[in-house]
Amino acid sequence: MNYSLHRFRVLYAALLLITGARVCELPCVAARQRSVPAAPPQQQPLPRVNTSPRRNPAEETRATSTQKNAEKLRRQRVQQAVLTLNETANDARKFDDQSHAARIQSLAADALWRFDEPAARAIFGRAWETATTHDRAAMEETLKRDGNDEAESVTSARDGVLAKIAACDVRLSEKYLRELLDEERKRDEAIEADVDASSELTPWGEMSDEGVRRLELADGLLQRGDATRAAGIITPAIRDGVSADLIEFMLRLRARDAAQADAMFLTLLRTIGANVNTTSTNDLLLLSSYIVSPHLLVVFDEGASQHRALSSLPLTSRMPPVISPELRGAFYTLAAHVLAARMNAADGSPQETAALFFATARLLPFFEREAPNYAPGLRAQYAALAGQLEASRRDALAAQSEKHTITSKNLTDPLRPFLDALERTSDKTQRDSWRLVTVDSAARQKLWARARSVVAEIGDAEAQQTAQLIIKARQIENLSRSYAKEDLNDYERAAAFVRDADVPPLLRAWGYAQAAELAESRGKRERAIELLSEAAIQAEAVENNSRQRVAAFVVMAKAAPRADPQRAWENLSYAVRAANAVEEFTGDEVSLNVLPSSEWIKILAADGLEVSVPAAPFRLDDLFATMTRLDFERALSEARALNGDVLRASALIAIARTELEKDVKQPKRKAAPKRLRASA
Repeated sequence: MNYSLHRFRVLYAALLLITGARVCELPCVAARQRSVPAAPPQQQPLPRVNTSPRRNPAEETRATSTQKNAEKLRRQRVQQAVLTLNETANDARKFDDQSHAARIQSLAADALWRFDEPAARAIFGRAWETATTHDRAAMEETLKRDGNDEAESVTSARDGVLAKIAACDVRLSEKYLRELLDEERKRDEAIEADVDASSELTPWGEMSDEGVRRLELADGLLQRGDATRAAGIITPAIRDGVSADLIEFMLRLRARDAAQADAMFLTLLRTIGANVNTTSTNDLLLLSSYIVSPHLLVVFDEGASQHRALSSLPLTSRMPPVISPELRGAFYTLAAHVLAARMNAADGSPQETAALFFATARLLPFFEREAPNYAPGLRAQYAALAGQLEASRRDALAAQSEKHTITSKNLTDPLRPFLDALERTSDKTQRDSWRLVTVDSAARQKLWARARSVVAEIGDAEAQQTAQLIIKARQIENLSRSYAKEDLNDYERAAAFVRDADVPPLLRAWGYAQAAELAESRGKRERAIELLSEAAIQAEAVENNSRQRVAAFVVMAKAAPRADPQRAWENLSYAVRAANAVEEFTGDEVSLNVLPSSEWIKILAADGLEVSVPAAPFRLDDLFATMTRLDFERALSEARALNGDVLRASALIAIARTELEKDVKQPKRKAAPKRLRASA
């Protein structure tokens, strides 16, 4: 019993020891667990939070519906515009005047081209057929009147269509151009034309008939800003060789697209390089202008240099990129070979020697600076030629060769031709007539002080009044450009000038409309509306049933859309009514007479001179294009109220074109080829 009790006590004590140890172990384990770094918890992606304001489901439905409706309306307007162009082109085939029919069809096809090319091609084809019919009928009338020897080919209608085709597709234009040239060649062969081409050559070089036509087409494209198509049209004319007209075109092209022009010039150099022995000194001089004197063409004839300043490339214009060293090097290589060939072929005549000396003297300084490897040979050639000339002759030619640009020292007086004619005339009436012409020329060029000085010399009082009116008309023509300065009150000064000017109502309405546009551009909407009201008073005073009345309402409507849209629509309606009151008004005039008839205006007209302004500000189709941007359907409705078939068709085409082009983005220009890219 004692033994059992003792054993129980021992076991109980052991159990207490074990339990205590485990209890004591728990804090230690916890401490060890805290001392071991815990594994980072896995990062869960944060939920995306929509920070935009939540739309009511009904609002979202309405927004989606509104967008779909807008897209649907846009598609409907595009379809309507395309349909309008097709219908207008089809209606034009019924016109009595085939010339107008061809023009309207080509305008419709041009507007349609980017949106339905197959239909546009078909319309162009019909326009060409119509134009051909017109030209051949006109040619028959000319032959009856003048006979084969005197008659000139009539191609005016086809020329207009061809220009529109070229603006869309150069390859398609080549097809019709070839057809036209083939017809002219056959006609020349039929009448046994015997033309001595050599008798027509000038030191400036001549282009072939094909080259001339290509140049006309390319000029039109370049004026529209389409340098790529212009280059494509003119490039085949390089086959004709060097001419002043071709070099001048390349320089004008370079001002728009240096890469295209430089590529053309390189092609010309290679063409000439294949026939170095037949290249003349004047050919080389004309080529050199592209490199050394881009504002001045130079040739040598009749023992002296002749110059042609390129007024279309003003000295103050932004300079195009520098010509690459590769292209300049190609020119100097060709020039060295041509000069050497001319030296070897020289016949020793004074004219040939003088021409070759002039060309060598002109180019030698550039060779020494840019192509020195050719300079020693050219210096030797220069010395040899100089030895064949008298000292005075040599010095004169050397001085002429140094002229590389037009400077203030050698500028010609732009009024000199008129002043020379005035000096040769003794009749008082004729002298005053020439003074009027001189005043108008000076005013066109904004030489206001010169114009007023000539006015003071006019003897006849009525002629003097006419001259003063001419100056005022030209000033109003340039009103926006003259007064649109940094001065915030430019519109008030412009309005004051118009108010004080003693001019006919049309000119005053035009002036107030320009002042209103200036006011609106300055944020003075209320003042712009007031000036438009002044213009309206003047427009109402313009003679009824006249083109001038149409013009007055057109310029008012053009000035009003931003300041007063409702007034713009009212003036459009007035312009439509005024146009319907003018017989045979087609709206395609290029100029507008803005001065009232007077004895002196009649005298000038009898001499083939008229005081007019460009018709662009007064064109009704341009106004319809402007109003289309406000409301397409309303513009269509107004255009259909025009009575004249041609006028209505022109307006509808302008509306459709404007609507189609609302969302059209202009393509980006391609980068210049690396090998011809301008060097830094």
